[in-house]
Amino acid sequence: NIMRALLPQLSSSKSVERRVGIAAALKHCAKDKDEHYYLDDELHAPVVALRVLADQRDIDKRRNKEEKVAECFTAVSVGNREDDPQVALFLLEALNCFCATRRCRRRLKAVDAYAVVRDTDLAFSPGTAEDDDDDDQAPKGVLVTTEDCPQEEQEEEENGISSRISRVCADIADMLL
Repeated sequence: NIMRALLPQLSSSKSVERRVGIAAALKHCAKDKDEHYYLDDELHAPVVALRVLADQRDIDKRRNKEEKVAECFTAVSVGNREDDPQVALFLLEALNCFCATRRCRRRLKAVDAYAVVRDTDLAFSPGTAEDDDDDDQAPKGVLVTTEDCPQEEQEEEENGISSRISRVCADIADMLL
């Protein structure tokens, strides 16, 4: 299967266009529930998507607060979160499709996917800075949506993608909580 060759390139490719294409292909494959077994059990595609969306700084913060950190994030170095909003959106939409089956939902819960989705939502919300260490002010476990942040400085296209990211994150949170 071509996805076996493409998935490793999600985190290693320097080309944004290639990563967008791979994320879009994963999203479209994830829409077919019959492929969930292969994508999840054989390729571990949901975990690969989560590793691309995860940020080592967020994982370190959770570890310092003695919160649960799944082994799939501690066994290998995660690195930095995907910085392109279109790639992140496609990966989140793929995760949303994976949540359609009970088997994938259980696996996503087991690897604490909600924490990664929450952190991704915060990272792509307008008006939030990635370097802020004032995370203690926000209630723990609450997703921030774009409606809660000022949008005047953002371009319309970025707002559209950011609001779609927030909606998909909220949909995933509904299924995982």
